[in-house]
Amino acid sequence: MNQQRTRKQWVNRALYHLKRWSVWLRRAKYSRGFGVQSPSAYQFIRYVLTEHYPYYAYATLRHRHHNEGHAVQKRGRLFFRLANYLQAKQWFHAGDKADVYADYVNEGCSKTQFLPLDEAQLPTTFSVASLPLTQHNLALCQALIKRSQAQSMLILLDIHARREALDAWKMLIQQPQVVRSYDLYDCGIVLFDASKPKHHYMINF
Repeated sequence: MNQQRTRKQWVNRALYHLKRWSVWLRRAKYSRGFGVQSPSAYQFIRYVLTEHYPYYAYATLRHRHHNEGHAVQKRGRLFFRLANYLQAKQWFHAGDKADVYADYVNEGCSKTQFLPLDEAQLPTTFSVASLPLTQHNLALCQALIKRSQAQSMLILLDIHARREALDAWKMLIQQPQVVRSYDLYDCGIVLFDASKPKHHYMINF
């Protein structure tokens, strides 16, 4: 039984890395902010989204969550960098692995409250919100966009997991409130600062 589980885990890891390598090759020209004209967008891409520096907490978090797969840990490190960059008071989240992602967020910014995103009690506005982009969550995503402010960040997970998720992503980033969007394949990040020019960025994450 243990051998079967180990073999299944090995196969799953191999398939994941093959897929990631395929995505990386297709997006190679979008690496590290290459070709981005906006200084602020370049800084955000280069030093937050795709930053490769081994932050002080990575080793501790990797040890603490060693049972989690590469995809969860990679997303967790992104959440860590975003929390460190934003220094937000609150971060609302819906979806799996909330306890794991809360740990990454709080290591990135100890003052950030990592709170459940409750569809029945949506905040009036928000600093950061993250949730899977599913058909079930589409109305919730639209409601959050309407509640956004200039400094809000909306993180939509698994935007390439299914065709309908990608279609929903393409529809949402056309909303008038959306100013900048970043397609990282694993997730999409939406910003709302109307002082910036509207633009959609493809990122090799």
